[in-house]
Amino acid sequence: GGHLSHSDCEYPDITDEIREILKGLVMGDAWVMNRDRKSPIIAVEMINRHFLEWLDARLDLLSMAVERRDETKFALGTMGHPDFHYFADWYRGGEKRFPEDLDLTPLSAKVWYACDGGIQPTENRGRAMFYSVNESDRQAFLESLFEHIEGRVEYQDGQHAVVFQKEATEDLLSWMGEPLPGFEYKWCLKGRDEYERLKGEVW
Repeated sequence: GGHLSHSDCEYPDITDEIREILKGLVMGDAWVMNRDRKSPIIAVEMINRHFLEWLDARLDLLSMAVERRDETKFALGTMGHPDFHYFADWYRGGEKRFPEDLDLTPLSAKVWYACDGGIQPTENRGRAMFYSVNESDRQAFLESLFEHIEGRVEYQDGQHAVVFQKEATEDLLSWMGEPLPGFEYKWCLKGRDEYERLKGEVW
């Protein structure tokens, strides 16, 4: 689909689904590349090939395919698209900052969670958390993203993360819905052994 990035071609539509996926991705592991007189592109690199293959299928024409970077890492980049200026604006101050009017849907939250979240497993369940060092000075803002979640949700300085206690973890995972491919272990509430087993299937 690379030829579509020329200015005289029509750009693929950014559906609501794709916009929410990209929002969660840029909140997490992805970065946005501005290019002189060209539309920005979005790229992500990780060791979880299963997730990147799901992403490649969802982004369809926008994706430039999954590539192997080295023995452990894979990468995916998008074609340039004028709508991505919205995400490029997150970097205006030199580092990534979430916009004030940001809101999360189950899909955008799920993608962010896959990238920057996780379960801290205990013997028979676990606590979910979203790590966010770049927003650590906006703790009330981060907590407000989850004000609809039942139970205790708070930003913990020591963890650099929004932490969900037991009831809130269950409500969060239920709200986000089905796990994303390659990150099933981050939805595991069946204790440490099952968590490690699921994680071992990916790595």
